[in-house]
Amino acid sequence: MKLTTLLAIGACAAFAITATPVFAAEKEKHGEHGKGGHAAKVPDTAEGIVAEIHKHHGETAELVKARNLKAVHPHSDAITELAKALPAKVAADKKAAVESVTKGVIKAADDLHKAADGGDQAKSEGHLKKLDGALAQLDAKLK
Repeated sequence: MKLTTLLAIGACAAFAITATPVFAAEKEKHGEHGKGGHAAKVPDTAEGIVAEIHKHHGETAELVKARNLKAVHPHSDAITELAKALPAKVAADKKAAVESVTKGVIKAADDLHKAADGGDQAKSEGHLKKLDGALAQLDAKLK
């Protein structure tokens, strides 16, 4: 074999050996966006889910207020996951209304997630206000 071929094979092998732990660490750090990388424990009842959503919302609001946007990620993911699970746990007569409102909660949480990951404080604050409103609508639908 030629020297350049051997060098190319060696470089590829070295990249494969060093890149795998780096990619694994990055995946562990950020999770899989949109694939439940930050799994939230979903309670068995609608009331429990709503309580968990509000818990994560409160923590998110504190983080945004403190300008700690990088820490918002797992909480916004948890809100999204919990909101997706909620319609299946509500009474049949409220299911359609709750499904409609949870779409707004999910969108607001996802938009907040993106703004926070991008380090944009102003957009994060704006999306947090939208999330506040969506959660107020959700609470009203569940009464």
